[in-house]
Amino acid sequence: GARHGSARPRGAVLVATLRGHAGYISDVAVSHDNVLVAAAAQDGDCRVWTIRDGTPVAVLRGHGGGCNMVEFCPTCPYRLITTAADGFARVWDVREAALKRAYHVVGHR
Repeated sequence: GARHGSARPRGAVLVATLRGHAGYISDVAVSHDNVLVAAAAQDGDCRVWTIRDGTPVAVLRGHGGGCNMVEFCPTCPYRLITTAADGFARVWDVREAALKRAYHVVGHR
């Protein structure tokens, strides 16, 4: 059987490491078509990557204080909403950034 605390569980393979945040990640969301992943962090940013290979797509800046929540729109895969300690909810559209930086993944949506 598997040992507790094993560094390499059977069947699990690391696909990508999503880098860039300078603070604690408070929330993660996956787009409804399973193409993009977004992470909200206490550094105030929300970062978006492709889920397939971790290609950076966008850095969403503008919140004062930590960004504490992110969620993709269920009907538009390029739109997401973030909330933060500054009391604002912001709606973002990452379509242009996704097509420019990750067309190899998102161009087939």
